[in-house]
Amino acid sequence: MSPQEETIVFSDGDEVLALRTLGATLFFDTGPKAEGVLPALLATLERVLPQARWVRAGSARRNQAVSATTAQKLRTLAEDAARQRTDLSIVIDSGEVGDGVGPWALKYSCSPSYDGQIVGYLQVHMPVTEPAQRLRDWVADAVGRSGFLHGYGGLALNFDHNDINRARGKALHAHVMRYAGVSLSDLIAEKENLQTELKGAQWLTYVGDAMLARDPDAAKALSGHPGAARIGAGVLVQAAAEPLEGDVNRGADLSAYRRVNALLAPWLVDNLFPLPGFPDEEATREWLHRLRP
Repeated sequence: MSPQEETIVFSDGDEVLALRTLGATLFFDTGPKAEGVLPALLATLERVLPQARWVRAGSARRNQAVSATTAQKLRTLAEDAARQRTDLSIVIDSGEVGDGVGPWALKYSCSPSYDGQIVGYLQVHMPVTEPAQRLRDWVADAVGRSGFLHGYGGLALNFDHNDINRARGKALHAHVMRYAGVSLSDLIAEKENLQTELKGAQWLTYVGDAMLARDPDAAKALSGHPGAARIGAGVLVQAAAEPLEGDVNRGADLSAYRRVNALLAPWLVDNLFPLPGFPDEEATREWLHRLRP
């Protein structure tokens, strides 16, 4: 990955509202097995909270400053929700001003009340200046602790998904259209559409055993990728030595991601809609297929 000259994607005055990061998103079943994700969540909270400035969790509707008691409150919330199988969302972020975002963040959602209609997610962000191996280590540790269904990681964009901002959406869209290796997430769209399918290859792609079992031949081929490793209850594939930015203005080579997508073909979702800044389903589908053979 080339040095990042600038990671801010969109700001409004002193508030940074979108930032390029190293990020990963892992999905899990919100059924009875969701309690198995708790160790990964608690470990990630311990990693991100020391850098965090604000938190929004449980019934809170507004961001609140991180305090000395935040860690214990979040641990109690997470443990109670896992034990009682109640819905819980947590967002913590290192944004310095108001509702702004920073390079360190965690987003978590588990909604068992939807009775299997959606998946839960655990998303982490860290600065692009961190060694990419640290992101891989986080993914490997998380999937080794619990039975995640699937996930992806690499260069990502951190923004507050609960905040609707058209100007920010246009900036996010412009960024990922230029940098094809950067992933844009819409966690609401993804948790509603990725129960049984994958978003697609990025620098890291994780596929759990439940999904692999649906196509044993494709699973064998995926496991044969030079960057594949058996971790936890699934296979983690690293597409290249470092995350690829994919600047289309410079004709960047993203064949490494395309090769992984070819192996993932039986599990790939056809479309995701909406995505921030994209005008319609045709546009989101075209972007989603940008790295497919």
